[in-house]
Amino acid sequence: PNVVPNFAPGDDEIPNLDILFIPGGNGWMEEMKMEATVAWLEKAVKQAKLVLSVCNGVGFLCSIGVLNGKRATTNKIDLREL
Repeated sequence: PNVVPNFAPGDDEIPNLDILFIPGGNGWMEEMKMEATVAWLEKAVKQAKLVLSVCNGVGFLCSIGVLNGKRATTNKIDLREL
């Protein structure tokens, strides 16, 4: 199976999302420095039915307050960043 996106951060519209997956990794940290990406994702997180993240992608969810009062886990190396 393949995942083929039909929209991306920076697009004007945010579609109705069933699942939003926030990736991790070094490249992701560079994306988080881009205002358009962060603004789009903040809106998308609010609209998605289910939001998932792996590795250091959870840092973004923390930074916008999505995980406040919730239990979450990540790579033990990334815990310092949270």
